[in-house]
Amino acid sequence: MKNVYDIKLNFSNDYFDFFEWRLDDKIINVKKIKLYKVSSKDYLILKYNDVIVDNKFDKMILVSNGIEVMGLLFNKNGKLLKRSSLLFEQACDVLKFDLKSIKINYIENVYKDSCYLGRNYMEKNNYIDYFFKKIDFNKDEYLLKYIYYDITNNTLDDVRKIYEKLLDIRNKNYNLLYKSIYNIKKGI
Repeated sequence: MKNVYDIKLNFSNDYFDFFEWRLDDKIINVKKIKLYKVSSKDYLILKYNDVIVDNKFDKMILVSNGIEVMGLLFNKNGKLLKRSSLLFEQACDVLKFDLKSIKINYIENVYKDSCYLGRNYMEKNNYIDYFFKKIDFNKDEYLLKYIYYDITNNTLDDVRKIYEKLLDIRNKNYNLLYKSIYNIKKGI
């Protein structure tokens, strides 16, 4: 274990690389934080899974496998709440430390499907998912027709066929569908 000073962290539920940080994120400057070295297997578990650890960590720590480093935020019961990447320069500085690996004792380790396509992709797909979950074929008939027309410049009368075609469009070009839904919802 080693103390590291003046690190910027941007905690979120899922791990995102520093280049996906946004201006409206709550980036915090941590004055002092402990760094632990873990095995590559443990690092990946901590990076992607839902876990509760038996180790007595501080609420906020850094972990590294010697190749990567990330910040972790735990509750008082050892449940991993959030993760953060580090800025490139800060990660390079932290990776210079040579530490002995510690063993992580898991109370719970639940595999979580991970999306490796990035924050932008995940957020847009979640937006589209939310939109489709709220669709009522009776109330939203004209909305679906308009979105379909906006994307394809074609018309269809069967709302269920439009819905299926929009799902196909999503699989081929989610950005196109996202832009159409977003612009309509924002009234543009």
